[in-house]
Amino acid sequence: MSAGIVSKPCARYVKRGGYFLASDAHFDARTTALDPRFQLVAVYDPDAKRLETKRLEDCFMTTSGAKISADQVKVSMTKPKGSRGFKLKREDWFYLFKRIR
Repeated sequence: MSAGIVSKPCARYVKRGGYFLASDAHFDARTTALDPRFQLVAVYDPDAKRLETKRLEDCFMTTSGAKISADQVKVSMTKPKGSRGFKLKREDWFYLFKRIR
């Protein structure tokens, strides 16, 4: 879960219809969210201790209401949270993506 950005080199090993579970510890979930081959299908709810499908539209959205961009993902990797110039509406522990293409 904290192996770094593995979605780019490993996405080819996920078959269409397969699943990819990622954390955002190294911004891997943000990277995967921008990949058109994947669709977010659930997030982990630590209180319920299970994957949930509620409010997925809020994931990877900035507080200004825009979807996170590739440039903002790059900024996330290089700047501390307080100096990025944007904030996400929510940050979950784990994200479950399904390969759709």
